[in-house]
Amino acid sequence: MSAGGGPDVPDGAETGERSRAAAEANHQDVSAGGGPDAAEPPEVGQAAGTIPLLPVAPADPPHARWDSVDEFDRAVAEWCEGIHNPALDRLFYSLSTAADHSALWIALGAVESLRRGTPGLAVRLGAAMGIESALTNGLIKSAFRRVRPPSHPFHPPEGPLPYGMRRPITSSFPSGHATAAFTAATLLSTSSRNRTAWFALAGLVAGSRVYVRMHHASDVIAGAALGLVLGQVLRRALRFD
Repeated sequence: MSAGGGPDVPDGAETGERSRAAAEANHQDVSAGGGPDAAEPPEVGQAAGTIPLLPVAPADPPHARWDSVDEFDRAVAEWCEGIHNPALDRLFYSLSTAADHSALWIALGAVESLRRGTPGLAVRLGAAMGIESALTNGLIKSAFRRVRPPSHPFHPPEGPLPYGMRRPITSSFPSGHATAAFTAATLLSTSSRNRTAWFALAGLVAGSRVYVRMHHASDVIAGAALGLVLGQVLRRALRFD
């Protein structure tokens, strides 16, 4: 009771403390009930109290992974354009034409067979080149279906090509000429004292396909690698040793 006999009235300080206490209690109740001051829930897949994961960069589109290969092919093609001259045209177009359908390698195999006095060599080489062609031009090319490079400006759009070179009907990857060349070089160099010469000729034939714009450089590299592997397999399978 107050001095005047009426009910006790809290002073201003006591009233202010009670108001602050009530406001704090109300704030805690609202927060606990998910009101506007409630803590934000963790993101989906993130445990409470953990550091949020950084966003993962999206994977490159499939075509972007081949940009470096395309740049390499372009650089080699531009270099070949810079060295074009009539003498090299005659050499590389003639080599490319001679190696169509592995004719060059079968002919050289026949000559080597006669020189060594082993008729079976020519037969085994012919069988090996048939297997190589079926694998490269049939199975592998049909799986990749890569488009060939643009034709050389002086190639006629229709009709025969320079130096009797034929128009290929298969896709570009891998180079069949390169595969056949290195398969044949591997087989013909077996028990030969001219291993370097066989592989040098194979390299010229393979490189001719880039020079005459029938293949990308990466087609030729892949074909050469395939030919080396296939040559080793066929050397054992067909007993070239």
